Amino acid sequence: MSGDVHTELRGPALWVTFDRPQAHNAMTSAMYEALFEACERADADKAVRALVLRGAGGKAFVAGTDIARLPRSRAARTGCTTRPRSTASSAGSRR
Repeated sequence: MSGDVHTELRGPALWVTFDRPQAHNAMTSAMYEALFEACERADADKAVRALVLRGAGGKAFVAGTDIARLPRSRAARTGCTTRPRSTASSAGSRR
């Protein structure tokens, strides 16, 4: 399991806690892997009847994917930029 995801078996429920409160529990790839492992664990154990997902810190469950940890886009890596679009439409400028 990822250091940012903790599991605990409580009776028939497997509790999964996402523990990155400083980032509003935004998910990293390691956390997605840990969630998958927790689901596999719950599926394999006939005694587990429920999976409880929760976020640590009290401010957010999960903010989504941590975009700060995503690989940089091709455009950013190559320094490619886009040109601003013209404000006049091509159909409207030809009369």
